[in-house]
Amino acid sequence: MAAQAPFPVNVNVNVPRLTPETEAAVYFAVSESLTNAIKHSGARTADVAVSIQDGDVPGTSTVVAGIRDYGRGGARVVPGGGLSGIEDRIRSAGGQFFLNSPTGGPSEVIVQLPLNTPARADTNQPDRHDSDSNESDRNVRAGSRAASDVVPNEGA
Repeated sequence: MAAQAPFPVNVNVNVPRLTPETEAAVYFAVSESLTNAIKHSGARTADVAVSIQDGDVPGTSTVVAGIRDYGRGGARVVPGGGLSGIEDRIRSAGGQFFLNSPTGGPSEVIVQLPLNTPARADTNQPDRHDSDSNESDRNVRAGSRAASDVVPNEGA
């Protein structure tokens, strides 16, 4: 998806194999966020980062995906829209969805999913890298992962 965008997308994915359900949810969130950026944001570039981070409970971890586009901002969750679909999919998988999209941009989608046991352990597989409404509940809040913790500010 990133390779087919009409603007540069910086991608940094550093996670082991996940369960198929978790991988599918992350893929859906990233691809739908990029699709929205392509269709609606007027973005000139975007960043995607996926990583494992410490969970809120000691001894737990979460998969965190951050998607930032450097477009016009002002995105909001609308029933039946793409962002609503991401929110529904992530929450149904036991995760959290956050949107921060001030007018003028950038727009940031952050999704967090509980880390499940990998579907298969493949220690020979290298890390994957590729460098080429209640709106207040959906915005990144204090205590949640900040977008800057997930997506480096490389596109500005």
